[in-house]
Amino acid sequence: MKKLTKLNEIGEYELQACFECGDGCGSDNENCGNCQKSLDAYQRLGEYESTGLAPEEVDRLNEFVDSQAAGLLTERDQNMPGQK
Repeated sequence: MKKLTKLNEIGEYELQACFECGDGCGSDNENCGNCQKSLDAYQRLGEYESTGLAPEEVDRLNEFVDSQAAGLLTERDQNMPGQK
């Protein structure tokens, strides 16, 4: 997944592409927040929030899936002919 955000120098999240929009931003970026990049970020945030999961829960689910996949691969390898 391509990340849309990054941590800035003071530890707050901001859009990766913020202030890099170029033409159409307007002087002093007065149109910031209405560009396609910010709209994409809002869409992604909405999709994430619709899961009802907190970031910590997503991390735990990813760890669980990884451990299950590792277990299945180990089991497969143990059951392959010619493998011990």
